[in-house]
Amino acid sequence: MSRKEKRIHDSIINPDKTEKLQKDWKGYGRAYTYYGLIVLGIVAASAVYYIFLK
Repeated sequence: MSRKEKRIHDSIINPDKTEKLQKDWKGYGRAYTYYGLIVLGIVAASAVYYIFLK
């Protein structure tokens, strides 16, 4: 790999940046899971209301 290619490669693929992005995606997955659990809870509560209390 030539110096120019190495410089371009290092500027495009920055290890610090990719590490931060991976942390962001981990946080996104956790938030998405919590959101899904909340929606599931609302659906379950509405099903219980509809079946038993109506």
